[in-house]
Amino acid sequence: MPDLLFELGTEEMPALEIPRLGEGLRTGVEADLTAHGLTHGPIALYYTPRRIAIIVHDLAVRQADRVEEVKGPPAAVAFDASGNPTQAAIGFAKAQGATVDDLETRQVGGKSYLYLRRTVPGRETVELLPGILSECVRRLRPSKSMRWDDSGLAFIRPIRWLVCLYGDAVVPVQLGHLTAGRTTRGHRFIASQSVEIQRASDYTAVLAAALVIVDPKEREETVIQALKEAAATRGGDYLID
Repeated sequence: MPDLLFELGTEEMPALEIPRLGEGLRTGVEADLTAHGLTHGPIALYYTPRRIAIIVHDLAVRQADRVEEVKGPPAAVAFDASGNPTQAAIGFAKAQGATVDDLETRQVGGKSYLYLRRTVPGRETVELLPGILSECVRRLRPSKSMRWDDSGLAFIRPIRWLVCLYGDAVVPVQLGHLTAGRTTRGHRFIASQSVEIQRASDYTAVLAAALVIVDPKEREETVIQALKEAAATRGGDYLID
């Protein structure tokens, strides 16, 4: 199953806020996907001073079909003495988009009732994602928010770009005046050009080529390794505050 990539690109955010907001986005998306019956694998969280991103691995392409049962009027009023459907039965069926032939009779608490049992097809994931993702962002609660245009959207810093890919397909998530695409940005100072991502699974490699380490753990390990090498070269030591 395809992976889902969702990236918020912003102006530089306060360092202490980023992990909390990122985790809020990750858990919010996880909860909403589950609520919509969309199965998936692990959800990876990535962030830098100018972006928060998640990758949902192996996201189902659609909801599972579900069986829905609707209770109708008592059978005693649904049919006349000759067994013909009354207006109660006809009206119930019509209200449910069915016919009387689709109805069945079932005993409940010693009485007979009409029931409609039907299969409701699951919706496609790409139909659900724009609403799920935009709502998850709007639910985030930074310690302080700001507004930067007339869209009414508020966040800790202005959101300047959005990326959303399901496999290799763009998902047009809308936030304020922005619509998600496949274009992200490289390192702010030494590779600031726009970069296109072809597939969600390419995300970390594409950003690495643009001189951005999006995995915070990998970034920390890279810095520590550089400190070790510098200390060894100069015969000194290093201190992590």
